[in-house]
Parts: sequence; C-alpha cells; structure tokens
Amino acid sequence: MVLKPVSHILCCAPDEVFRLRGCTNTEPAFESTPPVNYQFQFDAVFAAWPLLLKGTWITIQLSLVATLLGLVVAVFCAWGKTSGPAWLRFVVNAYIEVIRNTPFLVQLFFFFF
Repeated sequence: MVLKPVSHILCCAPDEVFRLRGCTNTEPAFESTPPVNYQFQFDAVFAAWPLLLKGTWITIQLSLVATLLGLVVAVFCAWGKTSGPAWLRFVVNAYIEVIRNTPFLVQLFFFFF
C-alpha cells in the first residue's frame, strides 16, 4: 500500500478514501442522504399579515420616538456637562457614572422590576 499525504485523503472522493483505508468492501463510504421532502406552509403567516404589518409599524414608531428622545437627552446632558451650572454638572456626571459602571443586565432588572 502506498502512503499518501493526509491532505490527499481529506480532499479525495469518499470511495477512494474507503479504498485507501484498506477496506475490501465495495460499498460506498458514505450513504447518500435522502432528499428533503417538506413543503413550507405559510397560510398562518398570510392570515396574520395585517397584524404583522401593524406590529412592524408600531416597532418603527417606537424606534423613532426612542431615538429622538435619546438625542434630546444627550444634547441636554452634553450642554449641562460642558457649560451648565455646577449642580447640573454634578447630576450629569453622577448619571454618567451610574450608567457606565453598572452592567446592562442590572439596569434592565432595575427598570423592569
């Protein structure tokens, strides 16, 4: 038996691998996989299509409102931190330190519970 490099064994056809391993059986090394015989049924999705579109629209609206609210808070906090009164700088710095130094999961628990 002639030794071949491992790369050849990994890249050759399955029946050749079977033969290179010294097997005398003539069956193929791998059995063929039967074809997938499944038909997707989207009837339930199409039946709920108006509800899915309504949910998508609500998600878009919530995202836009949250983005605008976050922008307003960020601009206000940036102004307060750079040129606001001393008490506002203290509040903004405290807010930043609390948000930055607590894990997000803890913040979620605090918000929801």
